[in-house]
Amino acid sequence: MPRPIAYIFRFATDPATESMTMETLQAQAKDDTPSSSPSVTVMMPVFNDWPSAFTLIVRLNPLLVQEGYRPSYLLIDDGSTELPPSAEEVEAIPDVSVLHLRRNLGHQRALCIGISWLAKNLHGAQPIVVMDSDGEDCPEEVKRLLDRYDREHGQTFVFAERTRRSEGFLFKFFYNLYCFLHIFLVGHRVRFGNFSVVPSRRLPSLSVVPELWNHYAAAVVVSKQPYTTVSTERGERYFGDSKMNFTELVIHGLSALSVFSDRLSVRISFFVFGLLVLIGAAAVVIMGAQLFTDSAVPEWVTLTGGLLFLCAIQLITLLSVFCFMVLANRKGNTFLPIRDYQYFIDHVKTLSR
Repeated sequence: MPRPIAYIFRFATDPATESMTMETLQAQAKDDTPSSSPSVTVMMPVFNDWPSAFTLIVRLNPLLVQEGYRPSYLLIDDGSTELPPSAEEVEAIPDVSVLHLRRNLGHQRALCIGISWLAKNLHGAQPIVVMDSDGEDCPEEVKRLLDRYDREHGQTFVFAERTRRSEGFLFKFFYNLYCFLHIFLVGHRVRFGNFSVVPSRRLPSLSVVPELWNHYAAAVVVSKQPYTTVSTERGERYFGDSKMNFTELVIHGLSALSVFSDRLSVRISFFVFGLLVLIGAAAVVIMGAQLFTDSAVPEWVTLTGGLLFLCAIQLITLLSVFCFMVLANRKGNTFLPIRDYQYFIDHVKTLSR
């Protein structure tokens, strides 16, 4: 069961504000801004992590109000098995809505549904802050992203580029391995994740990118949307442990690579072609030694030539199958976010207004 809001407020302060009373925090959360203030929508997927989500809102809301924004919050309930707090429990937090999905989709596809829903229902030009709900995306960094968004005149995606990570050695090792594979297979390194500011005027364009269904950040890159980055540090979770296990991390990485399937297929084709050239050169050397020299050729050389020939046949077969799969995927009907998102939405509930 979700913890009461008093529990959330008790842990919502940082070391610099530990002396703040609950009444002070509630006053900050209720702080009204003039209706003429620019709006900002904060969107975050949530799977059972309601205490962290509301702690994040309580910390972030005063910062946005102080900067002169009129914030609203859209929580995407990604098939949670625990119900969010009732409206009475979160009445101190303004403009919080929950978009309930009919099933768990994972945070990337939950973001796809949220972006598509905003493209249909959000009116007026404003920034949309996309962030995780667990606290690892620091609320203090949102101001820097919004400042960069303003300097780009509201035309450009602004992503948080990590300069320091808080995970352990094993995670960092596999993350660096993934970054190397990403450079080798795609041609550029992994630079950012979900934490970003989206210009609302880019929502119609992004919501017709089929790759958004698999990976938000990669879809922005592959659709050639304008983007820039701001260096940030990753924070630590407010409550509990991450629900992302090793298997899901691998799936997440493969989802990002799948967005670049065309580019990936070309680079793999070049790599396989290079291997075939080397195998062909080795076969010519072996045949030349047998045909044009009188010296006896060792038996292991002949066996090696046969094995290389079999490897060449297998590589050609795999490359052909892979290329046909990529071409079939380009021709087939894919998930179109702006058209298909509505099938996954159960209802939208306003917790406070």
